[in-house]
Amino acid sequence: MSQKKSQKLAKKRSAHFVPILPRIVHVPLLLSDGTILKQGDKVEHSKYGLGTIIRIARYEDQEPVLYVEFEKEARILAPSQVLKVSC
Repeated sequence: MSQKKSQKLAKKRSAHFVPILPRIVHVPLLLSDGTILKQGDKVEHSKYGLGTIIRIARYEDQEPVLYVEFEKEARILAPSQVLKVSC
């Protein structure tokens, strides 16, 4: 395929692409075990250690996700992957 045709095809595809952005959740998240998670809470992950919830979001009809900042990196995790740490 020529470069010109390839560029036209890429432009046509990108014109129809609509990114799905998360909806930020501004209220505390109540888990099934009764735990309440909110922005600023300290949590622990088995691999990444201690971290802080910096955002709670939801993609369309999916379960909420946590944006957690750890010492060396930030990760997007399911609430079931962390344990709340009492300070």
